[in-house]
Amino acid sequence: MTLVSLATAMSVVTLNIHNRGLHGTEVPPLVKKFVFGVLAKLLFIRVNVPDTMDASNPAYCRMNTKIMPEREYCENGRISPKLYCSNNCITNLHRAIKNPKENFEMQFLKILEKISQSIDKNEIRVVEQDRKDKIKLEWQQVALIFDRLLLWVFIIATLGTTFGILSMSPHARLY
Repeated sequence: MTLVSLATAMSVVTLNIHNRGLHGTEVPPLVKKFVFGVLAKLLFIRVNVPDTMDASNPAYCRMNTKIMPEREYCENGRISPKLYCSNNCITNLHRAIKNPKENFEMQFLKILEKISQSIDKNEIRVVEQDRKDKIKLEWQQVALIFDRLLLWVFIIATLGTTFGILSMSPHARLY
C-alpha cells in the first residue's frame, strides 16, 4: 500500500513539473544549475538545452529592421511609405488625389505598409512561440531528470522494503 502511494505521489510530482512550461514560466536559474548540472551528470543523462533568441539569430534580427526606409511625408512632392501628413503638405495630398498615378502609388504604398506590418506581427508571434516552446522543453527536461531520480528512489525503496520483509520472515532465520 505504501509503495503504491509513493509511486502515485512521484507520478503527480513529475507531471506537475512537466506541465509547468505550458504557462510560460521560465525555469529558475538555480533549478537549471542543480538539475542540468548536478542531477543530470549523476544520473548519466545528456541534456540538450536549446539556444536562446539573441541578436545572432536571423529571425530576431529581421524583427527589428524596417523593410521600407523612413522618409518625411513631403519629400520632393512625393508621398512617402509612412503616409504621414503635416499641415504644410496638404496641397501635395490634394495633388496626389487629383493625379491618378500618384493616387495609385499612395494606395500601393499603403498596401505594402500593411503587408509589412502583417509580416512583422507574424515574426513577433513566431519568436514568442519559439520562446514558449524553449521554456516548455526546458521544463520537460527537468521533469525527465526528476522522474529518473524518483525512479531510482522508488527502486531502492522497493528493494529495501522487499529485503526488509524477507529478512524479518521466520523462515529466513532457519538458514
